Amino acid sequence: SEGLGLRAVRFAAARGAPAAICRFYRETFDAATAARAGGCVVGVGTDQSLEFFEADDVPAYDGHHVALYVNGDAFVEAYGRLKARGLVFNNPRFPQFSYATLALALHHNEFRVRDLVDDAGAVVYELEHEIRSLLHPGFAATRLADGGDL
Repeated sequence: SEGLGLRAVRFAAARGAPAAICRFYRETFDAATAARAGGCVVGVGTDQSLEFFEADDVPAYDGHHVALYVNGDAFVEAYGRLKARGLVFNNPRFPQFSYATLALALHHNEFRVRDLVDDAGAVVYELEHEIRSLLHPGFAATRLADGGDL
C-alpha cells in the first residue's frame, strides 16, 4: 500500500514535557515542530504528525513503538547524534538486531531510540522509535522514492 496511513498520533505527556519533546525532535531529527499551549506537534511525514499534549494522568509506558522513515544522510546524522548521547536502544525483544555501530545500523537499515530527553539528559518521555532508512524492506513507497518525489 502507498496510502498515507495515520495523519496524527496523540500522546499524553507530563506537564512541562512537550517543550523538551519538541526540542528533542528538532535537534535530533531536524524535524519541523510547533509548540502550542500545553503541547507540541512534530511533523514526521507529508501531512503526518506526532502530537504530545500535557496531561495530569499519563499512562505508564507499555512498550508500543512507532516506525519513522529517514532518508540518506539524515539517517546517518540522527544515528550519530543519538549514539553520542547514549540513546541508541537495543530492544531485548529482538536479540538478532544490534545497533552498536553505524555499520550495523546501516546493515539492518534501522536503529532504535526509546528515551526522549531534555537538554540535561533527563528522560521526559518514553516511546520506542524504530528509525528506518528508505532501503528498509518494510518501506512501501519505493516507487515514489525511486521517482525522486520523497
